Amino acid sequence: MLNRFALAVLLVAVSGGAQAGTLEDCKQGTDLDLAVKACTKLLRDSSKDATLYIARGNAFADKKDYALAITDLSKAIELDAGSVAALNDRGSAYWHNNDDDKALADFSKAIELDPKSALSLTNRGLTYARKPDYAKAIDDYNSAIAANIKYIDAYLNRGIAYENRGEHDLAIKDYDKVVSLDSHYSNVYFHRARTYENQGDLDRAIEDLDKAIEEDAADEDGYVSRGQIYAKKKNYIRAIADFRRALDLSPNSVVALLSRGDAFLSMDRFDAAIADYSKAISLDARNGGAYRGRAVAFSNLEIDQRALADYSKAIEIDANDADSLNNRALILLKDGKIAPALADAERAVVADGKDSRKLDTRAQVYEALGRKDDAIADYRRALKLNPNEVSS
Repeated sequence: MLNRFALAVLLVAVSGGAQAGTLEDCKQGTDLDLAVKACTKLLRDSSKDATLYIARGNAFADKKDYALAITDLSKAIELDAGSVAALNDRGSAYWHNNDDDKALADFSKAIELDPKSALSLTNRGLTYARKPDYAKAIDDYNSAIAANIKYIDAYLNRGIAYENRGEHDLAIKDYDKVVSLDSHYSNVYFHRARTYENQGDLDRAIEDLDKAIEEDAADEDGYVSRGQIYAKKKNYIRAIADFRRALDLSPNSVVALLSRGDAFLSMDRFDAAIADYSKAISLDARNGGAYRGRAVAFSNLEIDQRALADYSKAIEIDANDADSLNNRALILLKDGKIAPALADAERAVVADGKDSRKLDTRAQVYEALGRKDDAIADYRRALKLNPNEVSS
């Protein structure tokens, strides 16, 4: 699952003697082009007003034009070096622009000026989490909660940090706190579902995703996540229904296409799987998973040359794709190309030597080469790892 939390952008009220209508246009966050135009007009008469630069900078940030946002917010800081709002908002722009070091510097300065700024503390925590330095992130979230015991974003993001550290019980405790503060906050159900899924409690994960979808029925991520859990439960009909709903909302969702392709593959609906993987590839030509999935479908349809080409493309994208290396080795072995089959089988074992299937494939290649002792050794290792899935 994806982390869908975004840094909050603080929209501050601007002051001055401009006409009320124009000032309201500058401050509103619905029509961003109008906001930029209105703020620009006001700045012609009030070029020293830091709050106007903050307002326009935030409008640029909401338009995802982070370079212009940073320029305006830097001007605001030049005019008012003690503006916590400008420092926090420029840090947010740097964060969205993937410049974490500069974001940290701005959030730290904002916290120095206002140690009880729950927003700046949470934003710095998010920046540490992305590094990832979860210990420092959690320290900041703790400080944010101490500053504002009802600050939902701090609890949510501390829960995510705990989850990423594998501390599931602490994560759920924080998510439960968010629900107690706001039972309609859809994000928390999404993340708590992820934790339940990681704990193996798929039914409770589905219950939370039901709630997330109830709160935000237009968010395709909820349908994708619920569909993936239904697929884990081998309820492919329900899974496909959810992926279809996600694609109705977002027809170019590569994740939804891949997930539905995988479900079709599990149902032996190989042509349908190939169609989804092919569309995913058309949208993201560097997605190794799509080539690998399509190759499996082609192989099941005994279209070996197409499968071989797709496995090769997946390996070109990720040289350590153990599954593609293993499966390409099997096709090469079938075609009597023993030397390249051995090369792939050995690379697959190096990449994932704890998978019995990789050892089993190499054993088959050794057997074809007449290297019986090596074959027996690999079969024994594979049998020890997984007695139930090894070919003889």
